[in-house]
Amino acid sequence: MTTLFRRSVIPAIIVLVGSGGCQRQGAIKNQPVPAQQAALVRPSDASPRFLAGGTDRTIGLLCGSTLHRLVAGNESMTPTEVPASDIRAAWFGPDPLIDRCLVRTTDGIALASRDLAVPLPGWPAGSEVGPAVFASGGATLAAAPDGGADRAIRVWELKPSRVQPGIAPDAPLLLPVAEGATATFVDLDLTGKYVLVVDDQGHIAVYQAPGKKPVYTQTLDPATEGKIVAADLSSEGDWFVVAARNVRVRAWRLPFMSAPLTSFGGVEHVFFAGGVEALVTVDENGLAIRWLLNYGNVKADATAQLDSLTVDVTADAGGRTMFSLTPDGHVRGWDTATLAEFETMTRPICGGP
Repeated sequence: MTTLFRRSVIPAIIVLVGSGGCQRQGAIKNQPVPAQQAALVRPSDASPRFLAGGTDRTIGLLCGSTLHRLVAGNESMTPTEVPASDIRAAWFGPDPLIDRCLVRTTDGIALASRDLAVPLPGWPAGSEVGPAVFASGGATLAAAPDGGADRAIRVWELKPSRVQPGIAPDAPLLLPVAEGATATFVDLDLTGKYVLVVDDQGHIAVYQAPGKKPVYTQTLDPATEGKIVAADLSSEGDWFVVAARNVRVRAWRLPFMSAPLTSFGGVEHVFFAGGVEALVTVDENGLAIRWLLNYGNVKADATAQLDSLTVDVTADAGGRTMFSLTPDGHVRGWDTATLAEFETMTRPICGGP
C-alpha cells in the first residue's frame, strides 16, 4: 500500500447497530404496520453491499441477512449483528433509533423507521427497486424502478413533520427518463433540491425540484466513450462527476468549468471528498487516488492501495471517510483528506474465518 501524509493518531472503526426500523421485517398493508411485519427478509446468500447516507463517518454493511452499522471513531471495535430486511437505501442519524430505511416488500416499497413501516405512495405496482438514495440531510428520498413500463424516478419530500415513523409522505415528484432507458444512478444534494440521474444509454441529467424538466443534460455515447459505471453529485448540487472510459467532473452551472482525468486503470468508484475541492477515484486494480480540483486544473494529490480484489467501496455522506471491504470480510477505513488508513478491523465481519 502507498499513502502520502500518514497521520500520527490512528482511529479505529466502531460497529454499532440500532434496534430500530432497519431490522428484519416481513408483508406490508395499506396502513403503517410494525416493522417486524413489514418487509421481505434479505437472503442469507445475498452479496455483501455497503449502504451510505446520513451522519458523517457512518455507513451500513449488509452481509447476507445481517446488517452492521459502522461508525469510524477513536475507540475499540465492537461488532454487533442483527437480522436485516431487504434494504435498498438507508439514512443514518446521530442516534441509531432515528435511522430510516427504504425496504422492499411484496406490495412495493416502504419507509421504515423505529418500529413502524409505511408504504410509499406512487410506486408502480410490481416494479423492482433500482438505484435509490436518501439526501444526506435526511429530508428527501429518491428511487428508480428497475424495469417495467413506468421507469420514472420518484422523489419524496420527507417534511420535518412527516419524518416521524408511521406517517407517509405526499405523492412523489416524477422525473422522466429517456424512452427505452433505465436509470442506473440517482443522487441528491444535501437538501434534496437537486437530483442527478444517469441512465444506461449514457444520458446525464440534473433536475432542480420541483421542476420536471432537467436544468442540465449531457450524453456520453457508450459505444465510443464507454459505459458510465459510477457517478456522484456534490453536496451543494452544483458539480457532478461520472466515470466511464474517462472520468469527467463538471460544474453544470458553468459548463466551461470541466475537466477529464485518466487513472491508471478503469475507474469503478468515484466521489467528491468532503467538497468540490477534491475527489477520489478507485480503479479496477484497487488503486485509490485523491485528485485536487482547481477550476479544471486537475492533479493527483495522494494515493492508497486497496486490496486488488476489493468486494465493495463506499464513502460516507460527506465524502470524508472511505470504507472498503476485503475478500476475506475485513473492513478498512480511509481518511479522504490524505488517504491515510484507519486501523483495519481485527477480525472479519462479513464472511471469512
